[in-house]
This record gives sequence, C-alpha cells and structure tokens, in this order.
Amino acid sequence: MSETSSTPSAAHALRLELERAGFYPDLTLDILNEELEGTVPRRHYLHLETHVEAVEVHRHAIVLVLTDAELIILHIDDAQYAADGQPIATFSVESVPLQRLHTVVLSGVVARPAEYTPGQSPRELTFSLSWSGSARAEFAPAQCGDPECIADHGLTGQVSKEDLAMRVSADADGQKALDAARQFARDVRRACSAAADGRAW
Repeated sequence: MSETSSTPSAAHALRLELERAGFYPDLTLDILNEELEGTVPRRHYLHLETHVEAVEVHRHAIVLVLTDAELIILHIDDAQYAADGQPIATFSVESVPLQRLHTVVLSGVVARPAEYTPGQSPRELTFSLSWSGSARAEFAPAQCGDPECIADHGLTGQVSKEDLAMRVSADADGQKALDAARQFARDVRRACSAAADGRAW
C-alpha cells in the first residue's frame, strides 16, 4: 500500500493511508510531526512489510516524507513484547537534507521482455537511496564446482553503497504500490536536482 501526495493536506492524506493500513496512525504521525516541526510535506510514501516467524507475525513500516529541503525516513516495527508480555513498538527516524543525497537508484524486473510494449510497467522495483557514504557488505563462503572438494576457497560477496533499499512487487504489493514507488523515486530525484541548483522543485 502506498500513496504520494503534494497538497497542503498531505498530512491528512498520510493519516488516511495509515488508518487504512491499521499501523499505529497516531503514533506514526506524532513521530513524523515532531520531525517535521511544522514543515508541510510535499510527498510521502508508505511501504509495509509483514514477516511470519513460527507463530508470530511481525510488521515493519517504512514511511518516507519529502519536504522542500529534506527527506524524512521513519522505520517502525511491532509484534515485539516487553517483559510483562504486552506488545511494544520500536521506531527510528532520520532527516536527510536533500543536498546530502548522493544517489537515487531504481532497479526493475520486466516480465517477458521480448513481448514488451511501450509504457509497460515492471513487475518488480527496487528503490535505493544513498546519503552517508557507508557501504553494506554481504559475504558467504565461496564454492567450487567439485562436490568432493573440501578446500577453503575464501569468501565471496558484494558491497552495496546504499543506506535504504525497498523492494516493491506488483504481485505481492499491488500495481498501485509499485507505481507509487516509481513516482516517489522520480520526485526525490527532481527534488535533489532542484536542491543542488538552489531552486524550488
């Protein structure tokens, strides 16, 4: 589920979306309003993920709010429990000035490319942002083609320069969510370009 919005009632549009999602709208909006400090949001994007582990269901939301000068990133999780057994929610929030955003990357998956028609939407989209210069590394033991081999081939892996990456699938999240993610990425790119030139977007 996801929406973008650009009117003065953007906070209201976000509230409606959070209420539809049923994901702590009052808590989420309080956190965002404290971070916004009265600034009117220009666009927002809400991405929900649900993870099932044994008998527990964990929900995670990422809320991105774009203003004229910064991008606010809120992560909020539920389905964790305090010592008394009551559910709790955890959150982290970061404000990134648009001038600090280094890259906005869109990666997609297109089904049946030989049958592609102009304007066709990808089936999956990964939206990546980088602003801190940090890198994420993922390593695993290297393997060779010999099933009898017991030699140590070291490690193999990849290093990704990204601070945030979200995968949206038309099959899992819906076409509307994928289209909204694609539009939000374009909005962030446009806002970053305008900020670099010292102009409004």
